[in-house]
Amino acid sequence: MVKQHRLIRTLVCLGCLTLSSSGIAENSMLAEFEKSKAAIFKDFNEYKRQYAEQYQQAINGLSDTWLEPVLTSQKSWVQYSADKRMRTIVDFEHQTLVIEAIQQKGFDPKSVKKQVYQELNKLTLQTTIQSLLKDPVLGIQAKGSKDKYLFKKMLADFPVSKVAKSLLIQVNNYPDNQHLITFTGVIPKAYFEKQASIYQSEIKTYSDKWSVNPRLVHAIIQTESSFNPLAQSHIPAYGLMQIVPSSAGRDVTKFLYGKEKVLSSTELFNAEKNINYGCAYLHLLMNRYLKDVNNPDVKELLAIAAYNGGVGSVAKHFSGTKSLSALASSVNALTAEQVYTSLSQSFPYAETRNYVKKVVSRKA
Repeated sequence: MVKQHRLIRTLVCLGCLTLSSSGIAENSMLAEFEKSKAAIFKDFNEYKRQYAEQYQQAINGLSDTWLEPVLTSQKSWVQYSADKRMRTIVDFEHQTLVIEAIQQKGFDPKSVKKQVYQELNKLTLQTTIQSLLKDPVLGIQAKGSKDKYLFKKMLADFPVSKVAKSLLIQVNNYPDNQHLITFTGVIPKAYFEKQASIYQSEIKTYSDKWSVNPRLVHAIIQTESSFNPLAQSHIPAYGLMQIVPSSAGRDVTKFLYGKEKVLSSTELFNAEKNINYGCAYLHLLMNRYLKDVNNPDVKELLAIAAYNGGVGSVAKHFSGTKSLSALASSVNALTAEQVYTSLSQSFPYAETRNYVKKVVSRKA
C-alpha cells in the first residue's frame, strides 16, 4: 500500500512537472508572439513616421521656389525639373496636363515653349522606375530596384501632338520679380481608356483567383486612383488599388505569407502585385469578415464601404458595435437596396458615402 501511495505521488508529481513545463512552453510562445507583434507595430509606426518626414521635407524643399508646392497624389502625377523651376502635372481624373514654369521677367517665350515641348516628349519615353526615382518623397526607396514591371513605360504612346495643339498659355506675376507661365492642355479621353485597358489581364487573373467580380475591381481602381500607376496618399497608401501597408497590407500579407509584412511603396507600385493584394483583400473582407452575411449583393456593398472606411466602422454603423456577428444579424434582415441607401446617405463619413456611390455607379 505504501508503495502504491509512493507510485501515485510520483505520477502526480510527474504530471505536475508535465503541466508545468507545458505551461512554461505556452507562456514562452505567447511571450514570443507578443514580442513579434510589438516589433511589427514598431515597424509600421516607423514606416508611417518616415513617410510623413520625407513628405514634409519635400514640401519644405519646394517651398523655396514655389508658393504652392504640389506633390503626386492619388489621381495626379507630378514631376519637377532638376532645378525645380518647372513642373509637369498629369491629372488622371480630369484628363488634363499642366506644365508650369517660373521665369525671370523678360524671359524668351520661344525658349520656354521649347522646354515645354521637350517635357511633353519625355512623357512618352519615361519608365515607371525613372518617374519614381525623381519623386521627392519616395524616390530614395526605389533606388536599386530590379523589379522588371517598373521598367515599363509609364505613359506609353502619350499623344504629344494632340495635347500640344490644345495647350493654352497664361502668364502671371510671381514673387521676386518673376513670372509664372502655365500651359494647360487636354488629354484625349480615349488615351486614358487605353491606359486602363493595359491592366485588364491582371484584373481578370486576380479577380478569378480570389473569386471577386472583375467589374468591382475595375470600379475600385477607377475610384481609388483613376489608373494613376504612381498613385499615393498621405495615409500612406500606394498604387492602383491604394493599398495601405499598415491595414490592408497587414491582413493580406498574413493571409498570403503566414505572417504580417511591411509592404514597401516600390512593391506596391508594381501594378500586378498591387492588383493581387487588392483582390486578396476584397476576398478576405467578403469571405472572412463578412462570411455570415447571407445576401451576396449586401456582402459586396459592405465590402465596398469597408475597403474605404474600415470593416469596424461598417459594423458599428449597422449594429452599434464593432462585432461582426452583430453586423451580420443586423444586415441579414435588410435588402440590398436598404443597405445601399444606408451606406450612401447615412454612413458617418462623407468620404465613404461618396465612395460607395462612385464604385457602385462605375461597376454597373
